Amino acid sequence: MLFTQPTTTLFLLLSTLIAAPISLAAVPEKGHPRSATHLVHARDSPARHFERGTKHTPKQSLVRRKKKRSSGCQVAVSVSVPESVSSTAAVPGETLIVSPSASGSDSISAISSASSSVDVVPTASSADVSLSSSSPSSSSLDASPTSSASTETSIISSQTSSTSSSAPAATSAASSGMLARLFPVASIESSWTTSTESSSALSISSALNPVLSGKLPAIGTAPDGSTAIVADFPAGTAKLASGQGFNFYSAGDKSGVDVTTAREVLLSYSAFFQDGFEPNKGGKMPGVFGGTSLAEAKSCSGGRQDERDACFSARMMWRTNSMGELYNYLPNTVTPDYCTDGQGGTYCNSDYGDSVGRGSFTWTSGEWTTVAMRIKLNDGSQANGEQQLWVNGESVLNLSGLVFGTSETKIYGIMAQTFFGGSDDTWASPIDQKIWFKDWSLAILS
Repeated sequence: MLFTQPTTTLFLLLSTLIAAPISLAAVPEKGHPRSATHLVHARDSPARHFERGTKHTPKQSLVRRKKKRSSGCQVAVSVSVPESVSSTAAVPGETLIVSPSASGSDSISAISSASSSVDVVPTASSADVSLSSSSPSSSSLDASPTSSASTETSIISSQTSSTSSSAPAATSAASSGMLARLFPVASIESSWTTSTESSSALSISSALNPVLSGKLPAIGTAPDGSTAIVADFPAGTAKLASGQGFNFYSAGDKSGVDVTTAREVLLSYSAFFQDGFEPNKGGKMPGVFGGTSLAEAKSCSGGRQDERDACFSARMMWRTNSMGELYNYLPNTVTPDYCTDGQGGTYCNSDYGDSVGRGSFTWTSGEWTTVAMRIKLNDGSQANGEQQLWVNGESVLNLSGLVFGTSETKIYGIMAQTFFGGSDDTWASPIDQKIWFKDWSLAILS
């Protein structure tokens, strides 16, 4: 069959076009002009998707995306991104959209339910799409290959827990460990501690001296090798004046902690009852004291009856089987709610004080027990005082509706007493034994 020259040329041209691979990338989408951006998109992995149709600068793209979302705080989410996705756009002006996972749905799971909106924060880079993060290493999507099928990227929540700016190092770091047990509260105005976990720890002697009354007892070594106050209880000794235990009062006026100006305070310490401790009928443990004057406040114990509305003391005790309790001397002109509300383990005695929550915890022998007691004074004649006790970081008693005194009542400091008793020898220590005290801490809450 013969062909003319034009026909032959046309035939050869058609054959070449049919044999050559057709690149869909070179064919513009309907209604959109051909552009370099679209060509780049077609060359990229099928798993990568971009907004098409209009070119935007990175800033414009981010602004357009942000306007589509409802306003709100950033929330922590986890974004699963295929390895083939890069956080850096191949061409400046592209806007990254997280591609669907293998399951067919975007793998974006919220960690915080505070808000359903996520704000994308633009960075200085003209080509990167970044997400606000808790650390520099996770501030943008990481495209480097990993052993897993996806790269995890975090977006940090803007809702973070606050710490009192006036709190010293001892409390600002109290998120775990011993400091958390000593300061189990959300807000502190000022504080000090002798806990060695604090970078600003005071020595026991510097924290508790000078004493307001009595004498600071011997400081020695606890069974675990730590430094602590030692309370000795010779066999057969009982009562406060028998040469056992210790008895002193301390204002604890250190590191800006002046409790006489406070309405709410927190006293904490750790106690180690020697292994095999024999508690007999019980004994006293340190607490907080106050009143209308220092002279009135220092004698709020021992069955005192006169001027009971001029003082208060809030201590702790161990009882038979080492059961723990709060032990209060409050003005006997008002009957506390805890005396009538039927709480278990509460025994009120207008002459010798109230045992509150007996058995709510245990002074376990052979290990440290950390206690923290919060006292909030009542306002004037109102019955709105509060008392709370934590043991090893756990709240075990929380009392309200209390009366600690009048509008003239102040908190004066630490009533550091420990002894077997009771008022007679039936309370005596059965054997020679010891209790060690450390981690003394005092804080003003309000």
